[in-house]
Parts: sequence; C-alpha cells; structure tokens
Amino acid sequence: MNLKIIQTLLDNTIEEQNKEFEVIFNNIDLVNLLGYLNMNRVAAMAYKNICDKNILYLKKCSDFMKNLKDNYQYGVVKNKFLCHDINFISDILDAYKLRYTFLKGAFLSTNVYTKGLRTSNDIDLLLHLEDLKEVEKTLKKNGFAQGYMEYGGNFREATRREIVMARMNYGEVVPYGYFFEDHFLRLDINLSLDYKPLENDFIIEKMMDRREFFCVNECLKSPTLNMEDFLIHLCCHLYKEATVYHWVENRRDLTLYKFVDIFMYLNKFINKDLEIKLEESINKFGVNKECYYAIYNTMKIFTSLKKHDEINRLLKNIMPENLDFMDQVIRPETGDVYEYTIDFEQRLLKNNRLLYLRKM
Repeated sequence: MNLKIIQTLLDNTIEEQNKEFEVIFNNIDLVNLLGYLNMNRVAAMAYKNICDKNILYLKKCSDFMKNLKDNYQYGVVKNKFLCHDINFISDILDAYKLRYTFLKGAFLSTNVYTKGLRTSNDIDLLLHLEDLKEVEKTLKKNGFAQGYMEYGGNFREATRREIVMARMNYGEVVPYGYFFEDHFLRLDINLSLDYKPLENDFIIEKMMDRREFFCVNECLKSPTLNMEDFLIHLCCHLYKEATVYHWVENRRDLTLYKFVDIFMYLNKFINKDLEIKLEESINKFGVNKECYYAIYNTMKIFTSLKKHDEINRLLKNIMPENLDFMDQVIRPETGDVYEYTIDFEQRLLKNNRLLYLRKM
C-alpha cells in the first residue's frame, strides 16, 4: 500500500493510462487493499473511479469489484435514509423554533458527492452551549434516547457517569438514537471545534449567526454553516480526532474519508473569494493550527490540489510560526503530550499508530 494507489483510486481529477495502472497495481494484495478501503469508508469512491478511469487491471478482479459495487449500492440506500432523517430532525427542531445547524455528511452527501459515494453513520448537529438543554429536552420528548448502539444491534442507554465524562474530558455529548422500522438514526451533537467547548464559545456564536441553508430532496431547506465556516469546522474536527490520544488509541484518528471530504470540498468550491474569507475567519478565530494541519496534509495525500493558487496562498498566509504541533498528540485527561517518530505519509498507512508515539 502506498500513496500513489490512494491517489489513483480516490482522486478523480488525475488522468492516467492503463499502462500506468499496470505498474501502480502490480502485485497488489487485493485483500489488504479491500480492507483498507472499507475501513477508511472510501470503497464506493474507489469503485466509481475504477469504472470512470476504466482501470482494467482491477475491473477483471470480479470478487474485488463486486465488494466495491455492493458498498456503492449500500451507499445509495443510506443516502435515501439520510435525506429522510435530515427532514425528520428539521421538522422536530423547527416546530420548537430551536437554533441548530447540520454539519459534515448531511451537506456533503447531498450537495458535494455523487449520491452513494459518501455514507454517514450518524447525523451531526452543531449547537451553542446555551441551546443544548432545550434541544435535548425536545429530542427526548420526541422519542430519542441517549446512548450507544453496541455490537449485535443492541442499544444501550448511557449512564450518568458516561454523559458527564464525555463532556468533561472530550467536550462531547453522548449521541442520541431513534429507531425507525427500517433503520436506526444516530444523532451526534457538537458544542465546539475541539475538546474544550468553553474556549471557543464566541466562534460557535458567530458561526450560528451566519448560517446558510441547503436543499435536501430539492424541496426542504435545512441550515448548515456558511462556505468558509463549513470548511473551518471540517478542519477543526479532523485536527481534534487526529491529535487526541483516545482517537489514536481507537484507530479512528486518520480515517481517510475525513481528508477526502476536505479534498472534495476544496476542489468544488475554492476560488479567490472563498480564499479571502477563509484567511480572514481562520485568523480571526485563531484556528490556524487546525486548518493548516488539515489542509496541508490533505494536499500531501491529494497532490492535485497544488494546482490551485488559492490554496497555496491560503496555506502560506495562515501558517503558524512553530510547526511542532504537526507531529504531536495530546491526552486531555492527563495533559500528556506525545510525538510521532515517523512522518505523516508513513503513519497514514499504519494500522496501529500508538506504536510510533513517544511521550515528550
């Protein structure tokens, strides 16, 4: 496994010839590749690009292609459920005139990706801390329960301790769930850009004040962040999970789809106007580290982004003076800081990255 394989399968802006494919995929372990694509939630994306690029070397592997196709078809079904669930949540919260905004997959899956290429295991909402109590009260009144879906399909309600510890240590709200006859809806509530909700309260307030609306099913409009704030949130969310110890421990820190989200968003929307607004907001909010980390490393994976002068200028203008944070991980509950002993490209392809961390 190497970055060239990832770029070929996931970057639809690169045009290669079949002779190149034979070199790129020569002696590739298809079982390992299939596992990597599935674990990183990019199998459907790979399927479409293999078909669009007509990569004969892989298309002739019928079992491999069938698994990827199954992922794509499953994604199409999930997308229908997602649109239904967005409408369901909007109807409930709008009825009580509550303030909220959808994040990540709700917008990306319906407005950036081709349907079926991005699946969401949950729906993310952003709330201001002062609105949390009323939103939680409304959700419970309408049949939502707070807890976890465990292996085997059993839902376990969260304990009071779990709810408190999630807020104290990671700035997170234990997710809510709702059962329909044909599927389960998991709802994640976000209160901050990182694991310290009280420290960026003014940022959330500003983002909520300048929300925009996006179309779902070409009729209903639901709230999301404006263009620059949406990307800033994606970057901050990626940075939090990539640099917090328990995400590394759970092997969910550098899941590839998070970088694909930023790649797809930039490829679709970046222009001079967005560049200016991003630079202004990033500097104003003081999230230079988070955005530099996410965009710079996304460009390391998807080198085709280098063709955009707007991205190159943006990185130059938001770059922090000290870049030590690019290789560091923090453990919030103890305050311990760890440092990687291998570079980003190497650790992206590793399964257990804890092995490459040393305590500072």
